[in-house]
Amino acid sequence: MSEREQIICELYGDSKGFLTPARLAKYSLLLKNVATNELINFSVFAEKYRKEYQNTDALLFRATMEWSKIVFLKMREKGLRFFNDVDTLAAFCKEIYRGTRLCNGGTGSGFLESTIISVDANGVLRNECVLENGVFQRLTSDEETHLFEYLLEHQEKIGVVQIKTRESEVKQAQLAVNNVNLLPADPDAPIEMSDEARARLRLGLSALAANMAKRA
Repeated sequence: MSEREQIICELYGDSKGFLTPARLAKYSLLLKNVATNELINFSVFAEKYRKEYQNTDALLFRATMEWSKIVFLKMREKGLRFFNDVDTLAAFCKEIYRGTRLCNGGTGSGFLESTIISVDANGVLRNECVLENGVFQRLTSDEETHLFEYLLEHQEKIGVVQIKTRESEVKQAQLAVNNVNLLPADPDAPIEMSDEARARLRLGLSALAANMAKRA
């Protein structure tokens, strides 16, 4: 038995520090995001949920989620990744952000940046930009999977929601397209100008040349 497993048994086992192999494996999985040197501190932290959850399994599930949130937010501030797999991230988001807004969409998420994704009271992800029978539209299984894969790569987006209008988003995209279209495909090709614009350019160049001649 490893040092980590021994600590888990002493903290959550019976009076003799015994846990069945199956329960030890289960608790080890629940506590995977808690560093070994933080297990005792975590057990103290978890006690605040003891009145709410008498069952140790439920207690550990809730406490590990709240602990993970604290560590996640600290790592997010430093630009570091916390989650290494989609399943753990999805479970975290559905529990911690239950009843609140989760994130905006973004390039690669399957949703526009103006789209706000929230988690309802039942842990279901919903698109707040679409109403369906009086409630926000529920994400499909494929949409949910795609979104969580996006959040795994962009963990800084989790819990950060900005109010954006679709109109401004479309305008920005159109402006970018227009700017690209203004450039000739061939960088050496002459830029097309109207006669009026050409005349103004000539006048401007003439005035510039005259000013330079005076300074000389």
